[in-house]
Amino acid sequence: MQLPSYCLTEASYKTLLLPPATLRDTQKQATKLKTLLRRSKLQNSKLKTQNSKLKTQNLKHCSAEASYKTQNSKLKTLLRRSKLQNSKLKTQN
Repeated sequence: MQLPSYCLTEASYKTLLLPPATLRDTQKQATKLKTLLRRSKLQNSKLKTQNSKLKTQNLKHCSAEASYKTQNSKLKTLLRRSKLQNSKLKTQN
């Protein structure tokens, strides 16, 4: 999975941790951190939405699988009864 371009890289993280030389540098660093936090929150929100969609999709698949298993079981029972009935008819003839 490729990370978005705004994700924090090791180099940018180290840059953010450098001690600021002036008040202006401190303000720039604060702005960078705020931007990074905002983007991280946005990414987190998108991932939560994606996770929720995947959970819903998984539940649908599980429900469908259970339905197929039930249907398969009913068909097996019907086949078994049909074979039994067929066997009875053969013995009658």
